[in-house]
Formats: sequence, C-alpha cells, structure tokens
Amino acid sequence: MGIFLNLIQIGAVLITIAGVYFLSRKEQNQVSMYLMLSTIGCLIVNCSYLLLIRSATAQEGLLAMRMESIGNAMLYYFLHMFVIEYLKIKRFRWIMGVWAAVECVNFICFWNDMTMPLVYRGISFVYNDRMGIMHVVRELGLLQMIRNGLIAFVLSGTLIYMLIRLFYGRIRVQSERNNLARLIGAVFVIIGVMTFTMFMHHSFNLTPVCTSFAIVMIIQGVFKGELLNAVDTGRGWVVENMKSAFVVVDPASMPRKTAPSAFEMSP
Repeated sequence: MGIFLNLIQIGAVLITIAGVYFLSRKEQNQVSMYLMLSTIGCLIVNCSYLLLIRSATAQEGLLAMRMESIGNAMLYYFLHMFVIEYLKIKRFRWIMGVWAAVECVNFICFWNDMTMPLVYRGISFVYNDRMGIMHVVRELGLLQMIRNGLIAFVLSGTLIYMLIRLFYGRIRVQSERNNLARLIGAVFVIIGVMTFTMFMHHSFNLTPVCTSFAIVMIIQGVFKGELLNAVDTGRGWVVENMKSAFVVVDPASMPRKTAPSAFEMSP
C-alpha cells in the first residue's frame, strides 16, 4: 500500500511539472503569470507532501509541512488572482490584500517555534504501518482557522459568481462558455476536497493530488487553445501597454479588457 500511495504522489508531482513546462512555452501576460505561479505553488505542495509521507522523524515532517505551507499560499492565492483577472472582476479587490496579509502572518508564525501554536495548536506524527506512510494529525490554531475560512469564503463566492454568469449571463460564444465551465469545475474540485479533508481525517491527504488535477483541467484549456491563446495574449499585451483609454466589453456588456490608462484618466 505504501508503494502505491507513493507512486500516486509521484505521479501528481510529474503531472504538475509537465504543467509548468507547457505553461512556460506559452506567450506570457499578467493572466498567464498568475496561472504559472499557482502551478508552481501546486508543485511545491505535492513535492512537500511526498517528503512528508516519506519522512522518518518529526523534525523532517515539520520541515516538509513548513515547505508545504509556502506552496499552499502560492497555489490558492494566485489561482484566485488568475480567475478574477481572467473574468475581469474589479470589485472587492481589497479582499486580496487582506488575504495576502493573512498569508504573511500565518507564514511568519508557522516558521517560528514560539508562535507556531497560533497556526497549529498541536501536531503529532505517527507512522502508519499498514499504509507504510507517515501520518500527521493537526489541531488547527486560530490563524489557520481564519485563513481556511477566508479561502473558503472567497472561493465559494467566486464559484457562485461564475455559476450565475454561466447560466444567466448572455454568453454567446461557445468557447467562452467552455472556459467558464472549466474554471467552475476546477474551483469546485478544490472546494470539495478542502471540505472533505476538513471533516474526514485520513492517513493519506488527497488534497495535493486532487488540486493537481484541478490545475490540469485549466492547463488543458491552454493546450486546446481556448485559454490564453496567442491572439488573446498578443491583444492583452497591446491593451495593457497602450496609452489611450480603451475598454472591451462582451455581448453581455461586461468589461473584458481595460487599458490601465483608462483608470488613470477616469479613476
């Protein structure tokens, strides 16, 4: 069983590495940069969890958990930045500033032994002989509860917004509907696995593997040319760097692209 679980985790690492490689071959703009950073965060999470389940001592396990926390922060934060930038959601951007501040405080406290109880009140490492992996039991602290609640709130709100836009928005282009459905599926998988691991404690954490598949769902859209294709990337670069006020709207009169100079002229 231990060999099988290790192979699953190694497979998730390799899939994420392939995602980083193929994304690096695409023309880059601000939207694709966020997706790249989120995928790198996913890679860090999967590599760290592989080290965690293979660790032999509590010190090794704790170091792997701390590395995993870095990837977790990058994964969820930049994935949401990718989604809201792709959908051009301009409202409530201040929430991302609050999220970033919470992640920074959580990171600093977790890497300091004196303040670590604010993140996890208790951490115990137990080797599971039957499964052949190291199992960690975590008792959440106040900061981690706040962070998890904030992530769940923001992702759930974004998911509801995308569902409303998919079923009630006037989206006439089929490829745009496909892109939105793909993003909804990825966010739904992430929220679902987070909820499952919150209430169902298991020796093998499925979150890193499932998150990899969620990221792959989005990257698949990049491969097929529906997301971040060359035309969109080139058009995005021109709009982002032009000096004139310029706003592009979709058939539903929703702003899809706005030149930064437009905000400077009309804040």
